[in-house]
Amino acid sequence: MTAELRAGVIGVGAMGQNHARVLSQLRRVRLAGVADVDESRANAIAAVYGVPAHTDFRELLKEVDIATIATPTVTHCDVGSAALNAGVHALVEKPLASTPEEAQQLCGLAETNGVKLQVGHIERFNPAFRELPTVLGDSRTTALSARRLSPVLRVTDVDVVLDLMVHDLDIICSLVGDVPTYVDAVGVSTNGVGTDHAVAHLVFPDGTLGQLTAIRITAHRVRTLDIVQKGAHIELDYLSRRVVVHRQQGPASPWDDHDVSHREGGVLEKVFVPDVEPLQLELESFVGCVLGDTEPEVSGQDGLRAVELAHAIRQSIDEKGCLGSRSPNPAAPWTAQCST
Repeated sequence: MTAELRAGVIGVGAMGQNHARVLSQLRRVRLAGVADVDESRANAIAAVYGVPAHTDFRELLKEVDIATIATPTVTHCDVGSAALNAGVHALVEKPLASTPEEAQQLCGLAETNGVKLQVGHIERFNPAFRELPTVLGDSRTTALSARRLSPVLRVTDVDVVLDLMVHDLDIICSLVGDVPTYVDAVGVSTNGVGTDHAVAHLVFPDGTLGQLTAIRITAHRVRTLDIVQKGAHIELDYLSRRVVVHRQQGPASPWDDHDVSHREGGVLEKVFVPDVEPLQLELESFVGCVLGDTEPEVSGQDGLRAVELAHAIRQSIDEKGCLGSRSPNPAAPWTAQCST
């Protein structure tokens, strides 16, 4: 591997344009080209950085060592497979693929071809999230609750589970360090193109509870995570990059010589969070694992786990039918089959 990696971006829509911007600024990386099926868009973005533009991503793959794939989810398997078979290290935007079978295929190709496969679960690189290990310490987490809301029809090729909730599936599993043994979910469709409001409940082997809400029919964005530990409640806001810890009040204490007691007030801690762009951290991590020949921080197996869980949640929703059309049936526990 050369000291300078030649990088390409496949798909230069809103997210892909950000990838091109950050890659053009990284040390030990040279942006070598972009590709998009929209020729005018490919040409416009390529002109910004003075690099070649392609409408056929396979031509770009001949010129690069690494590539980020920011195309629609339904194309991830085909585009990712071509990159991995070409010996190109790939960062595939989340979700890794549309189905568990496609995600498994990509993981297998990365192993077979000896190349790195990282998945763009960018919240793992949010500086607020990266402060959590210090905040959580060794205390046992008993419950996690995630809320993720976005405006109407943010993405139309996949439903809200693969579009939004998949972020929090990855986050919660990474924090617990396991996959749930029970999954139950309900969903609502308001526009006829798939579930756009979903609520899921998870139970992990150690008894940790997870509750996830994802909605994409709101007028504003919400990205939060609440974590409950014995004696503490941690609030994380991904958008404001803010972490607040609420410590439980202390035990009763005697006051003077009387039978009156008081309790110490609860403690509120505001955690310092560095001001750094998550995408920069993500791409630096990707480049670092390629140059250092180490495992990606968010591996293909992590991406597969999230897709498998998303599939289980969608199955749970499908079995009940959309709320409002008929009464939901009691849910049977889902036995985890996810890869570890």
